Amino acid sequence: RNSMGLHSEASFASVWPDIVWFYCNKPSKKGGETTLCDGIQLWKILPAKLKLYFLKQPLKYSIEIQLPDIRKHKRKGKQDWITNTHGISGYVDFDENKVYLEVLRYAINKIENLDSYAFTNHLIADNYNEPQIKNISMASGEVIPDEYITLIREKSFEIIYEHSWEKNDLLMIDNKRFMHGRREFPKNCERDILTIQTEKSAFKG
Repeated sequence: RNSMGLHSEASFASVWPDIVWFYCNKPSKKGGETTLCDGIQLWKILPAKLKLYFLKQPLKYSIEIQLPDIRKHKRKGKQDWITNTHGISGYVDFDENKVYLEVLRYAINKIENLDSYAFTNHLIADNYNEPQIKNISMASGEVIPDEYITLIREKSFEIIYEHSWEKNDLLMIDNKRFMHGRREFPKNCERDILTIQTEKSAFKG
């Protein structure tokens, strides 16, 4: 029921979906709006110094994922985690039942059919909602200045859109262009939004 900051769904994960679908089964009577921000527009209004900063190297997400109990498989120690996605490295720790990953991914994404960049990532999300994210830095390990994060949030507020839900509403979002979030809603209000991810879109431009 808490609020969620703007983010691109699973932008820190080894699989980053192209499309996210939202279906409203039951809207909250108060609050619970979904917030949307066009990453292309956000990129356009960011100061030049921020653009240069995020163009120079990728972000590095340090990820720790708790797995179900896999000790019944009697495997021990660590095993490299291999994916088909570039910029991903890590391992499975069978003793701890955890996966540890480092994900390198730029804060901006090229929207090819529009020949534009979109600022889409998890930098301004409220990462207490994402306990698997242990740290976000630049690929070099450089700490991202707090003033940059604050400025990005302020700029996003200038162009944010709120969608107030009605029953049976359906939203389809380009997850690599738009970031989304949520307004908080009271404990005595029920809200049921179904979310589906599509890894690869097949739309033709």
